[in-house]
Amino acid sequence: MFFKDFKKLVPSKTLMFLLVAGFGALFSLRAQAQSPTPTPTPTPPPANYDVIPLVSLVTLQPADETMTVSWGYINKTNAPITIEYGENNQTNFSFKWWPQVGPTSLTNQPTVFAPGRHERAWTTVVDLTQYRELSWWINGVVTTATPLDAINQPYRNGFRWQGDWNAETIYAPGDVVLYEDEAWIARASNFELDESSNTPPPENDFMWIIFGANAYNGADGRQGAQGLPGETGEQGPEGERGLIGETGPKGETGDIGPKGENGDIGATGDTGSRGSTGPQGPVGERGPKAPLPAVSAILQLPPSGTLRIDDARVKMGSVVYAQYVGGNSLLPPLSVKLSDGQLLIIGFANRQFRYVVFN
Repeated sequence: MFFKDFKKLVPSKTLMFLLVAGFGALFSLRAQAQSPTPTPTPTPPPANYDVIPLVSLVTLQPADETMTVSWGYINKTNAPITIEYGENNQTNFSFKWWPQVGPTSLTNQPTVFAPGRHERAWTTVVDLTQYRELSWWINGVVTTATPLDAINQPYRNGFRWQGDWNAETIYAPGDVVLYEDEAWIARASNFELDESSNTPPPENDFMWIIFGANAYNGADGRQGAQGLPGETGEQGPEGERGLIGETGPKGETGDIGPKGENGDIGATGDTGSRGSTGPQGPVGERGPKAPLPAVSAILQLPPSGTLRIDDARVKMGSVVYAQYVGGNSLLPPLSVKLSDGQLLIIGFANRQFRYVVFN
């Protein structure tokens, strides 16, 4: 099973080269058996944290199975620092099928580091059919780029709250801003300040992804059952005297009687007992059920590895999860762009997949 998977991932010419190299290695080991002291593997120098390497951005190109890595750095001092190529400034490729690492200096690797933080200072492309990761060492401090960084890119260096979005501000991956009562997180840097990088987050899905959207009030629940009547409270104190009522109609004139003395005002009578509880009202109608997630049919990625899909169930705020048919892949297909009625899927060429839409 391992050999079948190995043949799928390694081209036939590369496989032949590896077989020849393997036989050569056996003869080389036999010749080296006479040597009592093998050459030790070089170790990196002690760490100096004046200059710290960063991974600014990692993007995948499924069509040609490559990974583009943009590197940055932080110079914590107040002056430029020069670090020549060599043991204190080197890059290391890790091969795909064994952990052997080879130090090298790429042609566009910087040697002069300006003060402060600098995103995407230089870029390199990694062949994922040959290598599984790439590391950059500066004075013993190392940072490593892998294909998983393309998915976890916004969270690599933690979250940093930057307040309201501003077109004039330079943002880095992991910066969180507020735009029209919604939180957005930067997945790339806009240090170049070109026209496309300074558009508002909802119009720039290359640089921003939604972090927290407005919530909406749900439907009212049905009315609960009528509670039991409470106990009768104690008699309250006598109230104040009420206002004099209106004068009634004049009666017929009676016989004149003897004039009597004015009598005292009588006491107020007791409060009457509480009336009985009325009947319970009818139960309200049952509310509608929550919508179920929408599942797509089986689709297939074209040779380019990118497929734009029209789907009326997809909304701007939808959550879409995609998976290859049969699984068996480290990286699932990714939904990189959502709009009302449309989504964009990238992944490995000619692979079948399905996706689920949550609204």
